[in-house]
Amino acid sequence: MQYLFSSCEPNPDGSLTIPCGLVDRWQKQIDTSYSDLSEREKRADRDEVAHILPIIEAYKIQSLTKEERQPIL
Repeated sequence: MQYLFSSCEPNPDGSLTIPCGLVDRWQKQIDTSYSDLSEREKRADRDEVAHILPIIEAYKIQSLTKEERQPIL
């Protein structure tokens, strides 16, 4: 998000506008199947997942009740 916000143009109302070039680039990636991405794009996706997945797992654990956190024997 830091990168995205730093790349945007601020508007008078406080909103941000994403530059057309970045919209085009990211839309192309969205429209491309994973298998057709470049190795660099695939690596960037894997790196992002490696960063985000532990956060999701921690959130899932926190949202469980005390009883649900107990190991099943």
